[in-house]
Amino acid sequence: MRTIFRTLCAMLLSIAACGGGGGGTPSGTLLINELTAVPVVEAFLGRGNEIEEVSSGLVMLLDELDLSQEGTFDCPEGGTHTIDLFGNPPTGARITFDDCEIAVDETVVTLNGTLEFRVVDGDTVAFTVDLEIDDDGSIGEIVGDMTIRVKFGAGSTVVTTLSGNSLTMTEKGEGFTIADYRIVDTTDMGTGDYSETMRGYLRSTTFVGSVYFQTLEPIEGPDDDHPEAGVLILCGANGSRLRITLMGEDILLELDADGDGVYEDDETITWDDLD
Repeated sequence: MRTIFRTLCAMLLSIAACGGGGGGTPSGTLLINELTAVPVVEAFLGRGNEIEEVSSGLVMLLDELDLSQEGTFDCPEGGTHTIDLFGNPPTGARITFDDCEIAVDETVVTLNGTLEFRVVDGDTVAFTVDLEIDDDGSIGEIVGDMTIRVKFGAGSTVVTTLSGNSLTMTEKGEGFTIADYRIVDTTDMGTGDYSETMRGYLRSTTFVGSVYFQTLEPIEGPDDDHPEAGVLILCGANGSRLRITLMGEDILLELDADGDGVYEDDETITWDDLD
């Protein structure tokens, strides 16, 4: 799986500003400085993996279950799920899981809670989810909404757009929330190469407050590996910002803590440092 991001325009790289009343980029409530920069980077990079896994999991659930009629039914590996259909003919459903066991990648996970979906059009499905997931004793929760839109482009290109108001994921007391988010993934299904984009707000249990994130240049990489190129900016309180430039195995971090538009500190780390 891969980290996912959103492009503005390459020229914004040198002039993008955070916050302020002049139509600049929105900002968060966390002051990004020498103390908070590392927790923010650790919380942000890699979240695309988990978000993509949620979207894939939601689609997988729909494929796994027979949604042709209402009622309470056995799950494939144990437990039950109850289906309430919306509309006539049906355009969606509410699925309630009661210790529902489903095999995922040779592992059996147990679901409790609810999942609602509505077909918006032939390309788009809107989900509302409130699920507890037990994966071999590791308990996680997913709460919020996500709209998934899939379009087929030229040749073997597939464009997947994920958007929503709020999505929270927690596990073992740790987690994150993305809000007002829009994520776009363009993948060549023949080669696996991808170009990805993202914008929105991030809150995490590893820091207090929120940051706004937005890419300045597309994030690109090979199939099922971390991105190798791209630029994004994280915006905090008082115009503070952190610019992240991806360069193969290296990640350049540039900090503007006082919001004066000058990056006064920089550091280069590697993907291994974030593992």
